[in-house]
Amino acid sequence: MKIRTIWPALAVALTGCVHIPTAEDGLSYEQRRTQLEKLESWHMSGRITVDTGKRAYQGRFQWQQHGDSLEFSVRGPIGVGLMQIKGPMNSLTITSNGKTWQLEDPEKDLSELMGWWLPVSSLHSWLIGIPDPNYKSIEIFGPADTIESLNQRFWELHFKNYQLTAGLILPSRVDLSHKTLQLRVIIDNWTPNTLN
Repeated sequence: MKIRTIWPALAVALTGCVHIPTAEDGLSYEQRRTQLEKLESWHMSGRITVDTGKRAYQGRFQWQQHGDSLEFSVRGPIGVGLMQIKGPMNSLTITSNGKTWQLEDPEKDLSELMGWWLPVSSLHSWLIGIPDPNYKSIEIFGPADTIESLNQRFWELHFKNYQLTAGLILPSRVDLSHKTLQLRVIIDNWTPNTLN
């Protein structure tokens, strides 16, 4: 059974929004990026919508990052359906609908299970407003020296809103697209566990 069946299909309207930080942290982009790249551990929670072009889903998510390991869970509307992904980036375990899969080639295997490509190894960088340092990227900057749009790994990202969190400007909404696939991530809470 494919993971994409865990949420009921829902209509999703992905509308535009103005890129405006709600406050400034007094840092240049390079200073902010350096601090964020040093960050070993953080917790994030929020909401996500996915539109594959054929089906649409929405849910709430929790993401815990510890160095190269992650713990990610997403639950559909009214608590329906649960998917959990955890482990080091080179060997993730995914649990959904009472079944468990060990992903030896995480991006390839996860994409086959979900039915669409998710660059999971880059998401932890993208969601905190910086490119994945392992791949070439093109950035366009906006107010307060924050990234307004990012093109990387054949994905296009638009950072629609930012907010001041733990002394740093971080995204509060990111729209991601690849071909007909569209994702919207709204970050309600982000907490660094350590900041060196």
